Amino acid sequence: MQDDRHDTPRDDEGKRFDGADRRASSGATPDTPQPFSGLTRLLRRATQEDAALDAISDYWHGLRRGHLVPRRADLDPRGFSDHVSSVFVLEKIAPGLARFRIAGQQVSEVMGMDLRGMPLSALIQLGSRDALQADLVRLFEEPAILRMRLRSGARLTGAMLLLPLRSDLGDVSRALGILRTRGLVGSGVNRFGITSSSVQRIAQPQGLPLPTASPTASPTAHPAPQPGFAEGQLDFLTPGPDAPHHPSERPYLRLVR
Repeated sequence: MQDDRHDTPRDDEGKRFDGADRRASSGATPDTPQPFSGLTRLLRRATQEDAALDAISDYWHGLRRGHLVPRRADLDPRGFSDHVSSVFVLEKIAPGLARFRIAGQQVSEVMGMDLRGMPLSALIQLGSRDALQADLVRLFEEPAILRMRLRSGARLTGAMLLLPLRSDLGDVSRALGILRTRGLVGSGVNRFGITSSSVQRIAQPQGLPLPTASPTASPTAHPAPQPGFAEGQLDFLTPGPDAPHHPSERPYLRLVR
């Protein structure tokens, strides 16, 4: 997959300090100062965030089953039960714009309110929204995978991963996301600036044609949605041919001979 990085900060440097910690713990007394201990803890937390994002990425790739992008209907929270409170689902509403369809508890706590129906840009500071809009266009149009590093003030940082999904109509208009934060989450609204981002275009599996959406395609049977992660559904009732009619009901069109 092509990897276009807007910035180059990475957390791989945390590996350098693991060995230093082991040497300090084996050869130093408990009172001996350990250099870089604060930085080590910070990098370890960042590594844990990356592990959560990677777990959702692995789950998403497992749903592809040879397709370019998996289906929204195939999502099952049992597959990412350890991270369900940090996961959300987006719906594309316009080029570069997406809103929350579902948001886990920890995601909503960052904003101090229920995020369902709100745009993703509500989480982002004004100075970073143009960059977010450009990346969302690539996410849905190419399609591509979007990973971001975030910061809100001096005490709150985070990481976000967005993975495209197909709707029931076959178009790429949904996205599976995860937001992991570390630091102090205030009681009010917390908005993030994007400190770095990377966009990876998704490669088509070899030997398979590009999927095409057909508006006249017959519906495909989907598994029953799981409780706690299913979107609200409206009842749709169609009266049968033998259904009784109220005496006051009249057809809109009547044949006159």
